[in-house]
Amino acid sequence: MPKGFVRWYQESAPASKLDKQVDFLRKHGIHLTHPALGTTLVLDIEGNGIPVERSELDRLLAIRIASINVNWWLSGNVNLVDEYSFSPLGFDIQTIWLDGLDAQETRLTEAALQEIALAPWLPPDPWSSTGMVSPTPNNGIQSPCTTAKKYPSFRIL
Repeated sequence: MPKGFVRWYQESAPASKLDKQVDFLRKHGIHLTHPALGTTLVLDIEGNGIPVERSELDRLLAIRIASINVNWWLSGNVNLVDEYSFSPLGFDIQTIWLDGLDAQETRLTEAALQEIALAPWLPPDPWSSTGMVSPTPNNGIQSPCTTAKKYPSFRIL
């Protein structure tokens, strides 16, 4: 199984973009709420899923004081761990871990994340600090996603 991650750097915004991400990823079959439990699960320090109300997750993401790990779901037993972290230099970092996904699930996830990075609600400024990095399929070393090569508005940090 491929192991790796997609890391997304984005300028901090005054409001959470979680609602837009949820709507967009849902169209690609990736859900924030667990299909069977019907709740959002935030991971504690030991990796256990803790049910959290969506409004509380929005609040925690908005105050930007600590990293938060959230599960996104491709199915009832296939999840993506998404780490939200914040830099005091004015940008947010999302790291989506691809561990445990098969090749098809990895391609689906990477394609959805590349599309969301190009969504019109992101800053159109070609010098913004929006960018994505992803592992190469064979060695796990970070390299620019193909999206970054095709679109000059991406800059890998």
